[in-house]
Amino acid sequence: MRTIQTQKNQFLGGYGVQSSPWQPVGNYKRISLTQVKDKAQLSNTHVHWSNTGDALHGMDTSVTTGTGQWQAGITDVKAKYFRIQATNGHATETLTTDIWVNLLP
Repeated sequence: MRTIQTQKNQFLGGYGVQSSPWQPVGNYKRISLTQVKDKAQLSNTHVHWSNTGDALHGMDTSVTTGTGQWQAGITDVKAKYFRIQATNGHATETLTTDIWVNLLP
């Protein structure tokens, strides 16, 4: 297992969106995500997939979603590279989040 923190103390404004840099998957088969938010508020976490590491070729939407302060999700690997997109689902409330990815055999 390999762990990568893709978002650290990431601030998201109302309806804010932030994507991490592309990361190579290597020989791993699954990706699990854990997310901690500064408050219980609606958010989504998407996994973007790339065959080249510089362009979006696919997406798993809402791997974590909901209003809980702590969330987790898991998905199968779909390409050679991934990045994590964090979104704030509230129009006026801000959100700060930390997201970790675990690459699993």
